[in-house]
Amino acid sequence: PFYFTKMLTLMILISIVFLALITGIGFLTGSPSNMVINDIMEKEFGPEAILDFFSWFAFGFPLALIILLLAYLYLAFVIYRQENIKSKNLINKLFAGVA
Repeated sequence: PFYFTKMLTLMILISIVFLALITGIGFLTGSPSNMVINDIMEKEFGPEAILDFFSWFAFGFPLALIILLLAYLYLAFVIYRQENIKSKNLINKLFAGVA
């Protein structure tokens, strides 16, 4: 049905955007701003404050998993539910006179 295709398209597009944002947090090279933060820390606090890939991964990966879980809950229970309710209301209005 049309409403399922529309809803699936919306969910896929939103999930791609969320995925791009979330994976940028999890890895040191995932986002240019992560490298900038690493460079600023080196200049301000010295070479002992440099974050290597493992220390960034130990901080960023659990954070990315938590944000991924929140994004899934948002998609599954907010976006999907709103679109499902809108689609059912539209279908009920379209087929109200048919019976």
